Amino acid sequence: TWGVTLSHRLIRMAKKNTKVEKKEKEESAEEEEEEEASPPPKGKKGAAKTAKAEKTKRAPSAYNIFIKDKLAELKTSNPEMDHKQRFKAATEAWNEQKKA
Repeated sequence: TWGVTLSHRLIRMAKKNTKVEKKEKEESAEEEEEEEASPPPKGKKGAAKTAKAEKTKRAPSAYNIFIKDKLAELKTSNPEMDHKQRFKAATEAWNEQKKA
C-alpha cells in the first residue's frame, strides 16, 4: 500500500505542476501581448512625447491674428523691409490700435 499511495501522490504532484506551468505560460503570453500593444514610454522624453501628442492646439488670440495679418500686409507693401523691422511695425500698430 505504501507504494500505491506514493505513486498516487507523485501523479497528483505531476498534474499540479503541469497545471501551474500552463497557467504561467498563459500569463506570460498575455503580458507579452500587452507589452506589444502599448509599449510604456521610456524616460522623461517618452512621457513628454505622449503628452504632447494628446494636447489639442489652442485657438489663436486676437494679437496672433492681428500680427499675422499685419506682417503679411507689410511684406506685400514693403518687400525690402526685413522681418525684424516688419515685426516692430506690426507691434507698434497693435499698441496703437489697442489704445484707441
